[in-house]
Amino acid sequence: MILTGDSTIFGRIAKLTSKRQAGPTVLQKDIRRLVMVCVGAAVVISIIVVIVWASWLRKDHPDFLSTSGLIVAIVSVSVALIPEGIAFSNAHY
Repeated sequence: MILTGDSTIFGRIAKLTSKRQAGPTVLQKDIRRLVMVCVGAAVVISIIVVIVWASWLRKDHPDFLSTSGLIVAIVSVSVALIPEGIAFSNAHY
């Protein structure tokens, strides 16, 4: 017996790979979880920076970090915690 077209092994593989899955793939779920961990860490560390600045640095060392310097520090911490390729790898969701 000779198999042709969709009946061959390659035909079945092609048919399976051409079907669209209903939900996100395992890789997409893992990337989403990584993004949530990175965002959570950025938020928590930013809040800690603000609390330390407001409760200690602003009072004991007023010339060390101004309000504009605090904003730059928060943005810097947030940017540092986001991996380089994450912003574009999740864009299609």
